[in-house]
Amino acid sequence: MIPPPTRWGGARGSFSVGESFPREDNYCRGSWSPGFAAMRRMRKGRCGVSLDWQSGELAEGLGCYRRREFFVAHEHWELVWLRLHEPEKSFVQAIVQITAAFHHWQQGNAAGTLSLLLRAQSRLAAYPASFGGIAVEPLRTEIEAWLRGIESGNLPTTYPATFTDGS
Repeated sequence: MIPPPTRWGGARGSFSVGESFPREDNYCRGSWSPGFAAMRRMRKGRCGVSLDWQSGELAEGLGCYRRREFFVAHEHWELVWLRLHEPEKSFVQAIVQITAAFHHWQQGNAAGTLSLLLRAQSRLAAYPASFGGIAVEPLRTEIEAWLRGIESGNLPTTYPATFTDGS
């Protein structure tokens, strides 16, 4: 049996067995997990960085999403997600989950679609009506329509257009 490590390290520093996990009071500066004060600041719009959907990996993923190349869009957005800190990290993770859900849908995996949309919906619940350049409230409404449609068999006729030009 391999013994567990006694020291862990990573981008946020390292800690040993018996030490408490590293935490910062200011969630906007990248604390490793959310706190109540941080979530209040996020809801009031007092922290976070702008997510640029017009260039880089976010824009590439957006183009793929618009072409319904969901797996490739998910890959582009996951590259961004890996570099982010909270609260943007969880937000982009929800976007990645939505996109992966529609890839599952294209592959005929309704259970995978349902599971990922439910997880994304849960993540998005913590965010204000608009965040990171995305209108979150309409996105939540579109996800809810898909969840109801999967359960009832009466599916929406389009994928969520929040990321698209509406087509």
